Amino acid sequence: MDIHLQQHQGSQLICYFAGWGTPPGAVNHLRLPPNTDLAIAYRYHNLAYLIDLDAYENIHIVAWSMGVWVAEQVFQPLFKADNSLLSRIKSATAVNGTGLPRHNTKGIPTAVFDATVKTLNPQSRLRFERRMCGEFLSQYQQVADYRDFEDIQQELQCLQHWLSPDSITPSISLGITSTTESHLSHVAMPIIPWSHALLATQDAIFPIKNMRRYWQPHCPIHEVKGEHWLFPTFTHWEELWNI
Repeated sequence: MDIHLQQHQGSQLICYFAGWGTPPGAVNHLRLPPNTDLAIAYRYHNLAYLIDLDAYENIHIVAWSMGVWVAEQVFQPLFKADNSLLSRIKSATAVNGTGLPRHNTKGIPTAVFDATVKTLNPQSRLRFERRMCGEFLSQYQQVADYRDFEDIQQELQCLQHWLSPDSITPSISLGITSTTESHLSHVAMPIIPWSHALLATQDAIFPIKNMRRYWQPHCPIHEVKGEHWLFPTFTHWEELWNI
């Protein structure tokens, strides 16, 4: 994956995990709290999270869409390697996603997910983004770092491979190494201590009934009016965990 790091020499860090195909610019409008750095993880062609978390006293996790699952994969080995890390996680907010993103009852139904991969082209991408953004489509497509089609296509193929136990896509053709996959979790129980799940009632990507079903046993749920790309309805990062 790529990491876009905004460093302000702060003692607090926001670890944001983006949704599939989305650029850092999708959250550029959100204002940071004082004394806070921001690490934006995106472009999931691998799952290597090369960020030094030791310097931060307080860490807030915000994960959107497919980023919820990616965050789970990233923090599983980090928690095992650093016993102090869990105590420094001050909040963890899941936005319109689950830890089982390719799942018939707790994520995107498998047939829908796989059809999206199989039929993806520039035209179907536009239709997906229209469903993702709703009235904010033009705002999303005008971000300065809007990503190339070939780049997001390969990213989705990687995600499908990781999420599909029966996938026939060879790892080597996707640039995936065995070490990348060694700790992948397909367990329904979350690894991250999620503070709450923020769910948009008009989400057209993840069925809200599936997200409710996934999160109800694990953390409080806050439902708000909005689309899958919910961030245009917020102005500050802190709103996401203080809702």
